[in-house]
Amino acid sequence: ASLSGIEAAPTIVSTASGAIAANKPVIVNSNSTVSEVAIASSVTGSDNNLNGGYAAESPFGDWDSTGSYFVVGSADGSNSSKPTIKVGTLSGTTFTFGSNTDLDSGASSGVFLCKNVGGDRFVFIWSNASNQINLRVGVYNSSSSTWTLGTTNQSGSVKELVTSVDYDPTNKRIAFTGKESGNLYLCIQKVNTSNNTITDLDWGNVVTSTGSVYDSSVSYMSAENRFCVVYQNSGLKARLTNDVTTSGVSFGSALGIAGSGSSGQGHIATCYDKDLDRVVVVNENDDASGAGYFRIINITSTSNNTIAASQASNFGGTNVKWLDVAYNPMTKKSVVMYSDDAGTALKSRAMILTTSTISYEDAVTLKSSISGQYPNITVNPSSGAQVYLYDRAGVGNYIVRTPTLTNLRSTNFIGFSKAAYSNSATATINVVGNTTTQSSLVAGQKYYVQTDGTLSTVAGDPSVVGGISLSATSLLIQPS
Repeated sequence: ASLSGIEAAPTIVSTASGAIAANKPVIVNSNSTVSEVAIASSVTGSDNNLNGGYAAESPFGDWDSTGSYFVVGSADGSNSSKPTIKVGTLSGTTFTFGSNTDLDSGASSGVFLCKNVGGDRFVFIWSNASNQINLRVGVYNSSSSTWTLGTTNQSGSVKELVTSVDYDPTNKRIAFTGKESGNLYLCIQKVNTSNNTITDLDWGNVVTSTGSVYDSSVSYMSAENRFCVVYQNSGLKARLTNDVTTSGVSFGSALGIAGSGSSGQGHIATCYDKDLDRVVVVNENDDASGAGYFRIINITSTSNNTIAASQASNFGGTNVKWLDVAYNPMTKKSVVMYSDDAGTALKSRAMILTTSTISYEDAVTLKSSISGQYPNITVNPSSGAQVYLYDRAGVGNYIVRTPTLTNLRSTNFIGFSKAAYSNSATATINVVGNTTTQSSLVAGQKYYVQTDGTLSTVAGDPSVVGGISLSATSLLIQPS
């Protein structure tokens, strides 16, 4: 009882990252520092070249499953346009990339796709000089900064213009769309994680053999265990797979979403909103003004796999071109990147989606006076950082934007600050079993930490318990 310097109730000591006010909720960061729970303002970085000034045509990337590093692939203009991958780590809005790794000794046609298929395992898809599709599995060892690459699997026939890819983790299948002689195919391949090979299942499920397909996109609907294929073929259409558990899939009837005849022949992209179980579509040049559109696709019957486009909304722009869309699970919003050619700017806009409404945040100019081709958005699964890749006159570039986002997660809240601390100071945090001084509490109530660092008797999103009030000014810190 006479000892000094020993806390009477549970605490931890760590280094403050940013200033922390007294008696505020605190989270632990991935680098073991601690920060006050708060909502950070958005930050948009500058555009950067991917390949030291050399061409990196049609860049396409993805994060590892934990968001620790980023993998990007492209046709390397400094090395005979070979399909090449590299790994980057993100600090703020700038990547530090490692050395290039070639996937093939021959040149790529410039079409490149990259998809994480769990953990440190990725599938790379590219077209060779003869427009044949090639697939290869790679596993990255971050300790040695090296790749273990499986054998290359090549299509037996030409499937030109590979445009979209998604992964089915339930059945370990990679699916992508491709064209041949104007026809659209959904190609499905099995990823063998035991020996990093691709099993040749089906190179050619014909989505449509009528007319001439302009563009296409595929998204895996995890809640339905089905793929949804959206394509431009005399208008905007969509089909849903009947069965993805066998090698040969069949499709539900085609749904005409918008446009007819020669209209609607612009670029499209899709993503899956897993929280609402909806496929989100963006497409260009759907009306005379050339504006871009957001659309939501709903399944109306899983018994016969019919689908319907229940919502559509113009997100703005003039002569919109070259777009992509991704779902951000941290903000719970779908984000589009597009070239607003009339304004000659590369832009981004987030959509706020419910099952019956579409609304938007303001459009953000990522880079003025440019038009970015072959766009690709990826979202860091742990931080919510959005990476925009694009081809600028044959040279690959990237821009990183961190959206307005709270640092509170469902698992990182640890307690309340004992006092006020400056950045980099040693901070003492009162944790579970201790108390914190608050104000205007109602005794006997459970209080939840909100995303802006305040307390409420109503759970926020994420739902994080702060503690039980003992009085109007005292909160007993409790676990969730």
